[in-house]
Order: sequence, then C-alpha cells, then structure tokens
Amino acid sequence: MSDHSFMSDRSRLVTLDAVRGLAAVCVVLVHAGLEINNPEIARFSYLAVDLFFVMSGFVISRAYDDKLLGGLTWQRFMLLRLVRLYPSMFLGLLAGFAAYFIIPASAYPIGMIPGGTYHAGWYSIAHFFLIPDLTAREGIFPINGVFWSLFFELVANFVHGIAIRRITIPRLALFVVAMGGWWAYTAYTWGKWGWGGGWNSSTFYGGFLRVSWAYAAGMLLQRVAGERWKAPAWLPVVIAALVFLVPNVGGILPRIVITLFVINPLIVILAAGADVPAAAQRIARWIGGISYPLYATHHPLLLILVSRFRPGAAGMALSVAVVIAAATLIEYGYDVPIRKRLMAAIRAASPREYSPRLVRD
Repeated sequence: MSDHSFMSDRSRLVTLDAVRGLAAVCVVLVHAGLEINNPEIARFSYLAVDLFFVMSGFVISRAYDDKLLGGLTWQRFMLLRLVRLYPSMFLGLLAGFAAYFIIPASAYPIGMIPGGTYHAGWYSIAHFFLIPDLTAREGIFPINGVFWSLFFELVANFVHGIAIRRITIPRLALFVVAMGGWWAYTAYTWGKWGWGGGWNSSTFYGGFLRVSWAYAAGMLLQRVAGERWKAPAWLPVVIAALVFLVPNVGGILPRIVITLFVINPLIVILAAGADVPAAAQRIARWIGGISYPLYATHHPLLLILVSRFRPGAAGMALSVAVVIAAATLIEYGYDVPIRKRLMAAIRAASPREYSPRLVRD
C-alpha cells in the first residue's frame, strides 16, 4: 500500500488518497464476493494491488529520494517504513489468529482458498516478522492472506533504500521495461495474471517480478511526470471505479493487460496532479487514511463475520460496512496515535536533519 502519512498537509496528494481508498474498498468487495461464492463481485479488483505498488513507488520516491540522497540511511528509511506499516499489520495478524480459533475448520478456510488445512504453531510467530511460510497451501501468509503484498512492498522499499544512488532515469526506464516484459510473460505463461502473482509458494518468485515493474514504474512516473498532468479530481476516481467494478463484459485478457500496464500508471499520474475541491477533501482524506488499516484487517474480519452470521448479499454489504467502520476506528484511535509516538521517539533518538539533494539522471 502506498503511503505519505508523514508528509505535511500541503504536500499530501489528496486525490491519490481518494483513489487509494477506493481501491482498498474494491479489494474488500472482491474478497466479500468470494466469501459468498459470488466471484463476479468486483471481479477485477485484485488488480488494485498492482495499482498500490505503482502508487507506492511514486509516493515514496517523492517523499524520500531527496532525503536518501541527502544522508538518510537505508536503515532509518526502513525503520520509518516499518513504523508506517507495522501497527495495523500487527492488528491484522491478531485478527487472523482470532479467526483461526473462532471459525470451525469445517466452516471456512483460514487461507485464501477453499479447503484450508493450515495448522497454527510456534512457527506462525514468524508472521509477526513478516517472514513468509512457503510450505502452506493457503498462501505464504495463511493467517492473513493479504500480507503477501506487504512483504513484497517492503522488499521493494529495501532495494529502493540501498540502490537509490544508482537509480538514474535511463536505468530506471530500462528496468521498468525489462521487468514489465518478464512479468507479462510469466503471468501469461501461468494463465492467472494477478491471481497467481506472489501470494502462494508456487508463484512466489512472480511476486518479485510483479512488484519490481509496478514499484519501479511509479518511481519513473514521479521522476519524469511528477504532478504536472492536471486533470479534474473526479477523472482518476471514475477511471479506477470503472476498471475495478465494471463486471466481465468480455475481452478479459486485453482488459487485464491494459489495466496493469496502461490504466494503473495513468490513474496515478492523473491523481497526482489533480486538486480535490474543498468540499470533498475531508472525505478524500478519510478514505485515504483508512485504506491501509482496511486492507490489513479486512480479510480475517470478513471471515469471522461470514462464519458467524452466514450473510446473503444484503448481509455481506452490512459486513463490508462494519469492516470499514472498524478500519476508521483503527486509523484514528490506534494507528495514528501510535505512529505519532513512534515518530517522536525516533526523532528524539536521532534529531539530525537531512539536507535534500536532487536525484541526478
């Protein structure tokens, strides 16, 4: 999930917030549809994860490149990323373990596929350190399946932090083309595209390709386009809604390819340069703010709600509303206060100010 929570309000990309929030809701909807055996609900919303990767490359490059070139160490950079990601991740894992013990094994799986056989043990503690389990058939993070993307995002962050001085625009462009082509070939060969890219052991290496091209594409967009493409704020929001929510109308493969390699990057650059009207800014900030805790906690919460209440379509809509409400409470009552305290502790321990230096190409 892309993030710019520690930027000042003036430097926040509010339209990007809104799009990120919408994309997170779409991911919730696709999982909700799967839980009630209706995979056509928001069928293409799994491609929102690839949008998150592009957003992350764009936003983190914007926020940190000058600081990394000006003296911010990769260790401190990774610490800042963990401060951003870990609080909600921790709650997501607790919710996953709660689901494991609440849901009868015969009722619902703990993983991302039906018929889960995962058994929690002492080795499950590795989930709290974001260490993948390559032996579980339910996915590399059986307790909370969506954490596969957080793992790959942190890998991308790590490479970003240590390689920043070698990341020129020509090299970055070449890398994006190479990784995009490799990922397209691999995904086409598997025949699953986003569904098969990184979340389980059999497609684990594909996750590196998937995040590499998308994250690097976001970085490249930030370098060459930045926020110069001016568009009305509604345009990227509407494009994202159409891409992720319009049901299958044929041409599945072209739709997936165009979404991954054209529309997702286009959404990011349009959203980066768009100004949200004052009347809509509060909603945009809210939905952007809750997007990460919503993403991190929604799947086990949905599993619990479904297993206990067996909702139909209307009941699942209510379950989605409950999950969104829970994410709001988590963001403002837990995540934001904890991150503020952690950031204050980090600044107190290392008060040095880093002077920015421009990226050379």
